[in-house]
Amino acid sequence: MPYGIVFLIAMAYKHPEVLVETGWVSEHLNDKSIRIAEVDYDPTANYNLGHIPGAVLLDWKTDMNDPVKRDILSQTQLDEVLSKAGVTPSTKLVLYGDFNNWFAAFAFWILNYYGVENVTLMNGGRKKWIAEDRAIAKDVPSYPRTSFKSKGSNENIRTYLDYVKQSLKQPTKVQLTLGVQQSSPDQLLLHLSIRMNMHNGEGTSLERSIFHGLKQL
Repeated sequence: MPYGIVFLIAMAYKHPEVLVETGWVSEHLNDKSIRIAEVDYDPTANYNLGHIPGAVLLDWKTDMNDPVKRDILSQTQLDEVLSKAGVTPSTKLVLYGDFNNWFAAFAFWILNYYGVENVTLMNGGRKKWIAEDRAIAKDVPSYPRTSFKSKGSNENIRTYLDYVKQSLKQPTKVQLTLGVQQSSPDQLLLHLSIRMNMHNGEGTSLERSIFHGLKQL
Protein backbone atom coordinates (compact mmCIF):
# COMPACT_ATOMS: atom_id res chain seq x y z
CA MET A 1 0.00 0.00 0.00
CA PRO A 2 1.26 3.57 -0.64
CA TYR A 3 2.69 5.54 2.22
CA GLY A 4 0.95 8.67 3.39
CA ILE A 5 3.12 11.53 4.68
CA VAL A 6 1.79 14.81 6.01
CA PHE A 7 4.08 17.69 7.00
CA LEU A 8 2.86 20.11 9.64
CA ILE A 9 5.06 23.20 9.91
CA ALA A 10 5.23 24.74 13.37
CA MET A 11 5.56 28.51 13.29
CA ALA A 12 7.25 28.60 16.71
CA TYR A 13 9.70 26.34 18.51
CA LYS A 14 8.15 23.74 20.77
CA HIS A 15 10.85 24.28 23.42
CA PRO A 16 12.43 27.70 22.82
CA GLU A 17 14.07 27.53 26.24
CA VAL A 18 16.71 25.10 24.93
CA LEU A 19 17.91 27.53 22.24
CA VAL A 20 19.99 30.69 22.55
CA GLU A 21 20.80 32.97 19.64
CA THR A 22 24.24 34.03 18.46
CA GLY A 23 23.60 37.61 19.57
CA TRP A 24 22.82 36.45 23.10
CA VAL A 25 26.01 34.38 23.23
CA SER A 26 28.04 37.35 21.99
CA GLU A 27 26.66 39.47 24.82
CA HIS A 28 27.57 36.86 27.45
CA LEU A 29 31.12 35.95 26.45
CA ASN A 30 32.45 37.25 29.77
CA ASP A 31 29.69 35.79 31.91
CA LYS A 32 31.39 33.44 34.37
CA SER A 33 28.16 31.56 35.02
CA ILE A 34 28.17 30.33 31.42
CA ARG A 35 30.39 27.72 29.80
CA ILE A 36 30.45 27.59 26.02
CA ALA A 37 31.45 24.28 24.43
CA GLU A 38 32.10 23.54 20.76
CA VAL A 39 31.19 19.95 19.88
CA ASP A 40 32.99 18.89 16.72
CA TYR A 41 33.20 15.79 14.61
CA ASP A 42 36.40 17.17 13.13
CA PRO A 43 38.12 19.62 15.52
CA THR A 44 41.20 20.00 13.30
CA ALA A 45 39.11 21.63 10.58
CA ASN A 46 36.98 23.65 12.97
CA TYR A 47 37.79 24.35 16.64
CA ASN A 48 41.56 24.34 16.12
CA LEU A 49 41.28 26.96 13.37
CA GLY A 50 39.25 29.30 15.53
CA HIS A 51 36.29 29.16 17.91
CA ILE A 52 34.06 31.34 20.04
CA PRO A 53 36.28 33.09 22.60
CA GLY A 54 36.33 31.12 25.84
CA ALA A 55 34.77 28.00 24.32
CA VAL A 56 36.10 24.61 25.37
CA LEU A 57 36.28 21.70 22.93
CA LEU A 58 34.18 18.56 23.24
CA ASP A 59 35.49 16.14 20.65
CA TRP A 60 32.55 14.00 19.56
CA LYS A 61 34.74 10.97 18.86
CA THR A 62 36.77 10.96 22.07
CA ASP A 63 34.66 12.90 24.58
CA MET A 64 31.12 11.79 23.74
CA ASN A 65 31.69 8.11 23.00
CA ASP A 66 33.05 5.16 24.94
CA PRO A 67 36.69 4.55 23.90
CA VAL A 68 36.26 0.76 23.74
CA LYS A 69 32.70 -0.33 23.03
CA ARG A 70 30.29 1.12 20.49
CA ASP A 71 28.22 3.22 22.88
CA ILE A 72 27.95 6.67 24.33
CA LEU A 73 30.28 7.51 27.18
CA SER A 74 29.38 6.36 30.67
CA GLN A 75 28.04 8.62 33.40
CA THR A 76 31.44 8.53 35.13
CA GLN A 77 33.17 9.49 31.89
CA LEU A 78 30.75 12.37 31.31
CA ASP A 79 31.30 13.67 34.84
CA GLU A 80 35.04 13.68 34.13
CA VAL A 81 34.58 15.58 30.85
CA LEU A 82 32.43 18.25 32.51
CA SER A 83 34.74 18.49 35.53
CA LYS A 84 37.71 19.16 33.25
CA ALA A 85 35.67 21.89 31.54
CA GLY A 86 35.01 23.57 34.88
CA VAL A 87 31.26 22.98 34.80
CA THR A 88 29.27 23.18 38.04
CA PRO A 89 25.58 22.37 38.74
CA SER A 90 24.80 26.09 38.44
CA THR A 91 26.65 26.57 35.14
CA LYS A 92 24.59 27.35 32.04
CA LEU A 93 26.14 25.18 29.34
CA VAL A 94 25.88 26.45 25.76
CA LEU A 95 26.65 23.91 23.04
CA TYR A 96 27.35 24.58 19.39
CA GLY A 97 29.41 22.89 16.72
CA ASP A 98 30.25 21.91 13.18
CA PHE A 99 27.89 20.30 10.66
CA ASN A 100 25.03 22.64 11.61
CA ASN A 101 25.03 21.54 15.26
CA TRP A 102 24.54 17.88 14.30
CA PHE A 103 26.98 16.58 16.91
CA ALA A 104 26.23 19.36 19.38
CA ALA A 105 22.62 18.14 19.36
CA PHE A 106 23.92 14.61 19.95
CA ALA A 107 25.84 15.88 22.98
CA PHE A 108 22.75 17.78 24.11
CA TRP A 109 20.81 14.50 24.19
CA ILE A 110 23.59 12.72 26.12
CA LEU A 111 23.64 15.47 28.75
CA ASN A 112 19.87 15.27 29.08
CA TYR A 113 20.06 11.48 29.28
CA TYR A 114 22.39 11.72 32.28
CA GLY A 115 20.31 14.38 33.98
CA VAL A 116 22.51 17.43 33.36
CA GLU A 117 20.33 20.51 33.65
CA ASN A 118 20.58 24.02 32.22
CA VAL A 119 21.94 22.95 28.83
CA THR A 120 21.20 24.92 25.66
CA LEU A 121 22.08 24.89 21.96
CA MET A 122 23.28 27.97 20.12
CA ASN A 123 20.90 28.26 17.20
CA GLY A 124 22.73 28.07 13.88
CA GLY A 125 25.91 26.61 15.33
CA ARG A 126 29.43 27.38 14.20
CA LYS A 127 28.31 28.11 10.64
CA LYS A 128 25.99 30.96 11.64
CA TRP A 129 28.49 32.45 14.10
CA ILE A 130 31.17 32.67 11.40
CA ALA A 131 28.72 33.88 8.74
CA GLU A 132 27.85 36.80 11.01
CA ASP A 133 31.56 37.67 11.31
CA ARG A 134 31.55 37.40 15.07
CA ALA A 135 34.62 37.16 17.31
CA ILE A 136 36.91 34.15 16.85
CA ALA A 137 39.81 33.03 19.05
CA LYS A 138 42.50 30.38 18.62
CA ASP A 139 43.75 30.13 22.18
CA VAL A 140 42.54 27.15 24.20
CA PRO A 141 41.00 28.32 27.49
CA SER A 142 41.67 26.65 30.83
CA TYR A 143 39.24 26.68 33.72
CA PRO A 144 39.59 25.51 37.34
CA ARG A 145 38.65 21.86 37.62
CA THR A 146 35.40 21.03 39.38
CA SER A 147 33.90 17.81 40.74
CA PHE A 148 30.77 17.55 38.65
CA LYS A 149 28.27 14.81 39.44
CA SER A 150 25.39 14.14 37.07
CA LYS A 151 22.09 12.77 38.34
CA GLY A 152 21.99 9.50 36.43
CA SER A 153 20.48 8.03 33.29
CA ASN A 154 16.90 8.65 32.22
CA GLU A 155 15.86 5.54 30.31
CA ASN A 156 12.61 7.20 29.27
CA ILE A 157 14.45 9.10 26.54
CA ARG A 158 16.51 6.20 25.18
CA THR A 159 15.47 3.23 23.07
CA TYR A 160 17.57 0.12 22.50
CA LEU A 161 17.86 -2.13 19.46
CA ASP A 162 15.98 -5.08 20.96
CA TYR A 163 13.01 -2.86 21.78
CA VAL A 164 12.93 -1.50 18.24
CA LYS A 165 13.04 -5.01 16.79
CA GLN A 166 10.15 -6.12 18.97
CA SER A 167 8.18 -2.95 18.29
CA LEU A 168 8.38 -3.48 14.54
CA LYS A 169 6.12 -6.45 15.08
CA GLN A 170 3.59 -4.11 16.74
CA PRO A 171 3.66 -1.02 14.52
CA THR A 172 0.98 0.86 16.43
CA LYS A 173 3.39 1.10 19.37
CA VAL A 174 6.30 2.53 17.45
CA GLN A 175 7.02 6.22 17.87
CA LEU A 176 10.53 7.50 17.33
CA THR A 177 12.06 10.93 17.75
CA LEU A 178 14.93 11.64 15.37
CA GLY A 179 17.31 14.46 14.59
CA VAL A 180 18.42 14.44 10.96
CA GLN A 181 20.77 16.45 8.81
CA GLN A 182 18.27 17.10 6.03
CA SER A 183 14.81 16.06 4.94
CA SER A 184 14.79 12.99 2.73
CA PRO A 185 11.89 10.59 2.11
CA ASP A 186 14.34 7.71 2.06
CA GLN A 187 15.15 8.38 5.71
CA LEU A 188 11.53 8.02 6.80
CA LEU A 189 10.35 4.85 5.17
CA LEU A 190 10.73 2.53 8.16
CA HIS A 191 9.05 4.74 10.75
CA LEU A 192 5.39 4.99 11.58
CA SER A 193 5.37 8.15 13.64
CA ILE A 194 8.27 10.55 13.66
CA ARG A 195 8.78 13.92 15.28
CA MET A 196 12.07 15.49 14.34
CA ASN A 197 14.05 18.69 14.10
CA MET A 198 15.60 19.78 10.83
CA HIS A 199 17.62 22.83 9.92
CA ASN A 200 17.30 25.18 7.03
CA GLY A 201 20.09 26.25 4.69
CA GLU A 202 21.49 28.63 7.31
CA GLY A 203 21.81 25.92 9.92
CA THR A 204 19.03 27.19 12.18
CA SER A 205 16.40 24.81 13.46
CA LEU A 206 13.04 24.19 11.83
CA GLU A 207 10.56 22.11 13.74
CA ARG A 208 8.50 19.57 11.84
CA SER A 209 5.94 17.01 12.84
CA ILE A 210 5.66 14.07 10.51
CA PHE A 211 2.87 11.52 10.61
CA HIS A 212 3.73 8.52 8.52
CA GLY A 213 0.77 6.21 8.20
CA LEU A 214 1.23 2.61 7.18
CA LYS A 215 -1.61 0.18 6.42
CA GLN A 216 0.67 -2.79 6.26
CA LEU A 217 4.37 -3.62 6.64
